[in-house]
Amino acid sequence: LRKLMGRRIIEHNMITAKLEDSISNSYKRVHFMRGILDERNGEFHVKPIIFQGSHSIGSLIKSNALIRVEANSPVLLKGEKVAVRPLINEIE
Repeated sequence: LRKLMGRRIIEHNMITAKLEDSISNSYKRVHFMRGILDERNGEFHVKPIIFQGSHSIGSLIKSNALIRVEANSPVLLKGEKVAVRPLINEIE
């Protein structure tokens, strides 16, 4: 849709961020969790949003990133580095 709208940046590249809370769920396939991304002292930090269901509109509004959770990954502990895709919010 962004490309059709004439946007130059379709999506940002994946970055590495420090996990603010543990992710205890394991998924059979690659999974993208909604999260809140911020930068502090030159380092990215991401906090998973608790409510991840498709019915949770509030978490969609709050999120500004997607956290990549690999298939069959073990528990991801607070402080671990994870792959994150920043989301572009063009509505201001």
